Amino acid sequence: MGIGLAVEPEYLRECEDFSLQIFNPNTAMTELGLRLKDRTVDPLGALMFSCSGRGLQLYGRSGVESDILNAKWGDSLAKAGFFAAGEIGPVGDRTYVHAFTSSCALFHVRDDH
Repeated sequence: MGIGLAVEPEYLRECEDFSLQIFNPNTAMTELGLRLKDRTVDPLGALMFSCSGRGLQLYGRSGVESDILNAKWGDSLAKAGFFAAGEIGPVGDRTYVHAFTSSCALFHVRDDH
């Protein structure tokens, strides 16, 4: 199996770091689980926005990422979301349109009042 790499030279500078992403079902599930692992406060609800290339097309079955949220907080966690054709999110201090990502917002009650 070959590996393809496409680099836009105008976006890279000498000695600049960049990362190569490994994207497959196991890596995607593991990464989401790791990002949730250290969350100690139970959220009131969650919104998840996922690329349309995820879900059944990636995992071979539906509900995989929702199941990961349920494994952490149970079926009673209020969840909503949708599949999209690109997700908007930050990389450093700039905003980009991403592909094959899931963005999840967790809602909590503020403790400072």
